Amino acid sequence: MTPEEEKKYFKSFAQLSSELSNGQILEFNEKGAWPDVLFRTSKNSIIAIELTELLSSTNINKIEVRKQQNLEDQLLNHTLTRLKKSKIPQKFFIDILVNHRNPLKNTKEVRKIGETIFDFLTVQMNNHVFGSYKKLDFENALLKKNKIDKISVYFSNNITTITANIGSSGVLMNSITNEEVSTIIYKKDQLIKPFAQVF
Repeated sequence: MTPEEEKKYFKSFAQLSSELSNGQILEFNEKGAWPDVLFRTSKNSIIAIELTELLSSTNINKIEVRKQQNLEDQLLNHTLTRLKKSKIPQKFFIDILVNHRNPLKNTKEVRKIGETIFDFLTVQMNNHVFGSYKKLDFENALLKKNKIDKISVYFSNNITTITANIGSSGVLMNSITNEEVSTIIYKKDQLIKPFAQVF
């Protein structure tokens, strides 16, 4: 999950919990490590929360997952290389969200999609006045046709080079069993126990 997705899911979950709905996020993934969330509950307790994305190994072919990750890395590298060699004067960070319901197939397709992203961003960069934007989100038929759900572009005076991240959405799977969830929760619980009294 991307940090943006984690925050969205956490806020949705918090609304369902009486303990969390009136609480306050103190830190959210600020250190880039454990815990994902440092949270003050409505009863003034400070708790650490670790977010976990569950993937059922019985429903997803691990070789196929690795292949997709490899193709996503290729797509990211191709797009970044093209952008860095371009004459776009702005420096920015791009977040590319790939749709896993329509998986990437091969290197040839990755290059074609990378060129589409490059062409699209080149046009967008030339059509915007950057002083008034900190973030731009792009979702349209051209991108979706090329297996991209969304591209977010972030601007800041502190960004000195074009950088990027790639993530994915829409992994389809059957229901995860209680046994699979219990195993993951147990492993997380063992990791968290040594820190139980830290906060």
